Amino acid sequence: MNIFLVRHGQTLLNQSNTHQYSTTPLSEKGLEEVRRLAERLKEAEIDVMYSSPMKRAKQTAETIAQLSGNTIVFLDDLREVKRPSEIEGKNHDDTEAEQIKEKIKENIHDELWHYSDEENFFDIKKRVELLKAKMEQEPVENVLLVSHGVVIKMFLALCIFGEALDYKTFYFFLYNVHVSNTGISQCQFSQEKGWKVVRVNDATHLSPQI
Repeated sequence: MNIFLVRHGQTLLNQSNTHQYSTTPLSEKGLEEVRRLAERLKEAEIDVMYSSPMKRAKQTAETIAQLSGNTIVFLDDLREVKRPSEIEGKNHDDTEAEQIKEKIKENIHDELWHYSDEENFFDIKKRVELLKAKMEQEPVENVLLVSHGVVIKMFLALCIFGEALDYKTFYFFLYNVHVSNTGISQCQFSQEKGWKVVRVNDATHLSPQI
């Protein structure tokens, strides 16, 4: 079975390096990126399409579905990692946001610690492990998942490291593997051989215009 993981198109808050809200829509550039992605995928043999319910992912999935004819199943497990509400709408370089993120980093080893209402490493790992287990039960050949950067990277990391994935390894992976807007990654699964990653961040549909 093939799992194709697609990140949503660009938003204005992506562009301005700002922590996003769940309601953040695609920018004009993001809409164009998604149109090119949809053209690329319209002939693909996708059996099932799941999407995050967040607006930027929903817009991405709907554009793909218009050309591919697939029905979208919205899946909460595909939503982006929840960050502290205190930093939503703040630039990544904002002093308060940086202080909050530093506090989180200091406590990253503690499964029970939260700054406020965010998901920590252990929460997001557990959520994506459940998603991965759900995918293992899919009776079809090709599944498309429309999601967000951190979730896609967690899925890829779990396919590579499995139960051995710890917070140190994940954060090294998180900051050293790039997943661009509308980039396509691909994993394969079989009951005999388990999981393997076969493609990461294929964004050739954006070249050379973007």
